[in-house]
Amino acid sequence: LESVGKQRYDRWEVIAVDDCGPEDGTQAIVESFAKSHPDHRVEFIRHEKNKGVSAARNTAIHAAEGKYLAFLDPDDFWGSSYLWSHVKNLESHDNTAVSYTSARLVDQEGVITGEIFGPDIIDLPESLYFQCLIIPSAVMAKRENVILCDGFDETPELQHAEDWDLWLRMIEKEMGFCYTSSAICFWRQHQGASTFDPAARRAREMALRKKHSVLLAHYNRNL
Repeated sequence: LESVGKQRYDRWEVIAVDDCGPEDGTQAIVESFAKSHPDHRVEFIRHEKNKGVSAARNTAIHAAEGKYLAFLDPDDFWGSSYLWSHVKNLESHDNTAVSYTSARLVDQEGVITGEIFGPDIIDLPESLYFQCLIIPSAVMAKRENVILCDGFDETPELQHAEDWDLWLRMIEKEMGFCYTSSAICFWRQHQGASTFDPAARRAREMALRKKHSVLLAHYNRNL
């Protein structure tokens, strides 16, 4: 939230969705942030029961009022020009639905490690058929395009691969992607993250590949 408040682009709103998590002070933090930014819309929404990450994202998408959606997972943060850079790129590309960037890795304490996740130039769409190198916190998308694709799939087996699935569906609808190098995103790495469970990651990938099997088979035949 602090990184949002420091953005160079100041036409932002925050929709914070608590997916029936523990009572750990999250609501109080969001409300305090709202009071310190009275000129911005800051809304806190809590699910009455846990529905999964896709449902939480979809709740925020439908509550949002802006033209663009920028996803920010709770352990990540942005550089001060993040929103401005994405908006500038999207505004200059009428046929582009998604602006994405690489992620700079930080450790559990927020110290930059110097590692980068995702190359500067991704050979889309082919590269996404094999591996997802675009994390949600490094993406800004046009809201109308995300809604046209019905948002994130809430199927339990696809949770934590829901972003990969959405990118593939947007590509299937021939929605354009562009890379924005000046949008700086910091991705926090820690042992509690879902990506650190290899078995769960393989299961999610199998479910995703099964869903997109026709598309993947078509591409593989044309290699």
